[in-house]
Amino acid sequence: MRRERIDRRDYADAAKLDAARRMRGNPTAAERQAWTLLRNRGILGLKFRRQHVLHGFIVDLYCAQLRLVLELDGPPHRRLDQSGYDDARSQLLRANGYRVLRLRNEQVSRQQLEQLLRPYTAPPPLPTGRGGGGEVRTRRSHSHREGSAHYRQEEGAGGEVRTRRTHSHREGSEHYRQGERVGGEVQR
Repeated sequence: MRRERIDRRDYADAAKLDAARRMRGNPTAAERQAWTLLRNRGILGLKFRRQHVLHGFIVDLYCAQLRLVLELDGPPHRRLDQSGYDDARSQLLRANGYRVLRLRNEQVSRQQLEQLLRPYTAPPPLPTGRGGGGEVRTRRSHSHREGSAHYRQEEGAGGEVRTRRTHSHREGSEHYRQGERVGGEVQR
């Protein structure tokens, strides 16, 4: 019996998986260079897979965390018929929620890959317009209310029941977090 995948998508075609495996064993020079730089989270801590099957296509490099496809284009991709196919394939992948980036073989370098990938790894900016002066605000990550897990009941010396907090919030403790820097960047 065939198991269902967690994400409920169909398994990739076995022939495509075999073709991808063969392609991983015989990479082009540019693919080998890119993989050497990207493997083991080598650039910006991103995990990439090479020759990965997505929607029936074998993509050169894929980062699941960012849903990002990185295609390396050599001389065959410059032909008119191949570039039309590449465009259609990229459109279909984009329609399915993937980001598709293309890089010419001669552009593969650590600097170029970092520059290309960095915009996709930056945290989104916080909304502006709150506060003033650009200061960083700190605030409690949670509050203490009687009856919460932060209170406990103890029996006093005379038999009376007392309720007391298990800890307090002090700025700089783990219970405080930096909120936002007004005017843009997150400071944590």
